[in-house]
Amino acid sequence: MRKLLIILAAIATCSACTSGDDGSQVVNVPPTHTGAGSSQTSGSQADLGVQTMAIQPAFTKIKGIGKTVQLSADIWFEGGDVVNDVQNAFTVDGIEDEQTLDWNTENFGVATVDENGLVTAVSAGDTFITTVIDGHEAVARIIVEAESSNDPNVDLSDPE
Repeated sequence: MRKLLIILAAIATCSACTSGDDGSQVVNVPPTHTGAGSSQTSGSQADLGVQTMAIQPAFTKIKGIGKTVQLSADIWFEGGDVVNDVQNAFTVDGIEDEQTLDWNTENFGVATVDENGLVTAVSAGDTFITTVIDGHEAVARIIVEAESSNDPNVDLSDPE
């Protein structure tokens, strides 16, 4: 079976971005509160004017239980600005509160993900990692493979 994988890659650079003192990213993009393409969020979170976003890498194989891979998000704003490589927190001009990505895993038995997008392999299998901001969700597929050995004297099976 053929699988089609579409990876969105940011080819633009963010001329409106700077780094905060704590390593967070500052997006100097005025928030968009109106317009047909503007997304609406509930609660106290302001509308950031996010148009879309993607996780990088969108597909990863992790070979070995306990190994990790770092994910990040690229975020495109309605005005055309892009912020790349967001792992957790960023701010938007005109909005007082720092914004954070919400990382989740579909299957904790295969891989976990922390608040900074660091994925840790738990067992062989596959899962999807998602992140959400401003009502937009991005998804990455993670496949975990057990380590193999070419040494016939090494037993990598589960000792039960």
